[in-house]
Amino acid sequence: MANQLALIMAVQKGLALSLPVCIVVVYFVQRIYLRTSRQLRVLELENQATLYQWFLETVEGVVTIRAFGWSSAAERKSFEALDWSLQPRYALMCVQRWLSLVLNLIVSGIAIGLIALAVKWRGTTTGGDIGAALNLIMVANTTLVRLVELWASLEVSLGAIARLRNVEMHTPREDLPEEDLVTYAGWPTKGEVSIADLDAGYSSDHQILHKVNLDIHEGQKLVICGRTGSGKSTILAALLHLIDCTGTIEVDGQDLLRTPRSIIRKQCFITISQEAFLIPQATLRFNLDPDSIVADEVLQTALQKVGIWSLLSSRDGTPVEVLDAAFSSLPVLSVGQQQLLAMARAIIRKHALAVPDYPGNDAPKPILLLDEATSSLDSTTEAAIYDVLESEFIQEGYTAVIVAHRLSVVAGRMRPEKDRVAWVEDGRIVKVGEYEEIMRFADTE
Repeated sequence: MANQLALIMAVQKGLALSLPVCIVVVYFVQRIYLRTSRQLRVLELENQATLYQWFLETVEGVVTIRAFGWSSAAERKSFEALDWSLQPRYALMCVQRWLSLVLNLIVSGIAIGLIALAVKWRGTTTGGDIGAALNLIMVANTTLVRLVELWASLEVSLGAIARLRNVEMHTPREDLPEEDLVTYAGWPTKGEVSIADLDAGYSSDHQILHKVNLDIHEGQKLVICGRTGSGKSTILAALLHLIDCTGTIEVDGQDLLRTPRSIIRKQCFITISQEAFLIPQATLRFNLDPDSIVADEVLQTALQKVGIWSLLSSRDGTPVEVLDAAFSSLPVLSVGQQQLLAMARAIIRKHALAVPDYPGNDAPKPILLLDEATSSLDSTTEAAIYDVLESEFIQEGYTAVIVAHRLSVVAGRMRPEKDRVAWVEDGRIVKVGEYEEIMRFADTE
């Protein structure tokens, strides 16, 4: 841009008089444009967030929408949300056209001034100089428009960075100031859990658990049963510190209520929920090992142990290509197969935690949590998951806490004098005993 202006002034020195005026005009034009475009960009992001939220809600509730015959209404609302989200985009395009028009008018005024000077002072310049100056003016116009647009884009990007910084600095932290207890190397080493006088709930006026007392020994399999709404899953939520708790929860002597929550969930527990959380746009490798700690052989072996590697690799490709493929591009998995994938992820997480942070440190022995992981599966898939659980975790001395709606899911898998069943009722553990004992107790309830 500077070189073009220098050439124009060298050809027509009289145009230097118009340079300060042009600079002032361009300054005010870009100021108006930047202020407007910045606000329109923010409005566009907000409207798109509303649109995407509606799309997610529609996908989650598509069964209900079809069942009640609301498809037409949902479609109309989708179009309305789409139109609403595009309004800032159209306005921004209009502002960009306005910018181009104003800059073109400025350059046209300079070109007219150049011709007027050339006509008034004939003989002071040649036709070639005038032609070169006009050509440079046209090129400078394009450069000027591009410069202002790039500057506007930079301003918008800086605004986005400022908003991210604002979110980072002002979003409340999940960890509380008193949750600063440092864990020792290799924690947990045994997997012993002690719960005493535990009260927990999703708000201060809505307590779910009341005075829960429970001891889980090293390498023990504890099955938590009870009717729907009795508080079974809330016990796991309390262990993971997903809800507010009072009382005492200790794992190998470490107070969980004073331990940072990120460490609890990353190091102390391996959780398999009722529905496997998978990211379709991410690779299979990322869905299995987000931290990229274990080797490809471990990933492949884990998938082979749960019996879905042959399905995922059914298309032509090397193991590396399969692991690096987007999950959405792989063969579609059923609900049961997704749970098997979650079990494979648990195996991989076990191997990832077995890699010590420093040489000589003991590898932690996390506790496995299953929150009704097989409630929606057929008996064959359910048996496959519990077979992998036994071979990969129980037989290796890992502690497991299983939330199950039916006691029959663990029939024949409980070790006498070792494993226990806890019966939960109205947020309280009313009975802890062996499988046969709890079965008799449940029949009397």
